[in-house]
Amino acid sequence: MTPSLVAGSSHAHGPGSSRGAATGAGSLLAPVAALDVLSLSLREADAVAHALVHELHELGGFDVEIATHVSHSGSLPHHVVTVSVDGLTDHEVHDVLHSVGLGFDVSGVLVDELFDGPPELYDGIEAAVVEHEERTGGRVVVFPGDHLLVGTLTVGQALESSALDRIALITGAEADRETALVTRSFVRPLWERGELVLHTQPAVGGTLVPFETPFPTPCCADHA
Repeated sequence: MTPSLVAGSSHAHGPGSSRGAATGAGSLLAPVAALDVLSLSLREADAVAHALVHELHELGGFDVEIATHVSHSGSLPHHVVTVSVDGLTDHEVHDVLHSVGLGFDVSGVLVDELFDGPPELYDGIEAAVVEHEERTGGRVVVFPGDHLLVGTLTVGQALESSALDRIALITGAEADRETALVTRSFVRPLWERGELVLHTQPAVGGTLVPFETPFPTPCCADHA
């Protein structure tokens, strides 16, 4: 049975709030929802993200964006997953998040201004939603065009075929559009000041690879 939803009381945003507005691009975004299952590693959070995107696509959702955010709410730092998707109602999104959350001992769901879960998780979930809405923070696991970023392609091709706004070197400089990018089929850009930015580092033969590796060490995974 789907649990009842409760408003976030003093945390709730009123009709005049900026929720849903893209501060960087100035265009409207799909509403952002969140699921917290106390994922202690990025690998666990990614598994939750992939379970969500499968269910959202099955219902007809499109332009799915799913990101992970660090939360310090609760007893341990962990990762919250945020979701925006076009083509589905808030009720459908809630049902998907609730269904995936049922597979875990603890889960919290925030959809629109309605929260369901342990109260101590609320602040972290809300902060993650705000980061996603404003595109000021978050490690993005699913985004439009990500399925095309496989194998090796040029920086220019990666930008043209996906929602990535920038591909940067670890020095902060822009990557040359003709440089080969070896994706390793694992691309995790970050939202920074309204832009979706993939950070890269030099690799063999003058190529670039994403800075985050497919198999991070436990330390990096737990503290990213």
